[in-house]
Amino acid sequence: MNNNNNRKRPDGLTLVPWQSGRSVVWDVTVLVVCPLADSYVASAAREARSVAELAATKKEDKYSRLAADYLFQPIAVETLGPINESAYDFFLTSGQEN
Repeated sequence: MNNNNNRKRPDGLTLVPWQSGRSVVWDVTVLVVCPLADSYVASAAREARSVAELAATKKEDKYSRLAADYLFQPIAVETLGPINESAYDFFLTSGQEN
């Protein structure tokens, strides 16, 4: 999974296939950029978790090459608590029994 050319390493990988026979890899970021910063406050005021969604999108772009072999789950947490929607959904479904 580690591409030695670019040193990209997600934070985790499931050993058991998650969906469609593919394992899940994830990368977590707890934003060091506060949604109250001048560059984000307008967006954060319009929609909760918008800064987390932006960070999650950047993670998806960064690890886009993994999509062929793995399911990628970005997890982005804003300093004030909101997380990106797909991570929220992932946490909800990961705790459910089949």
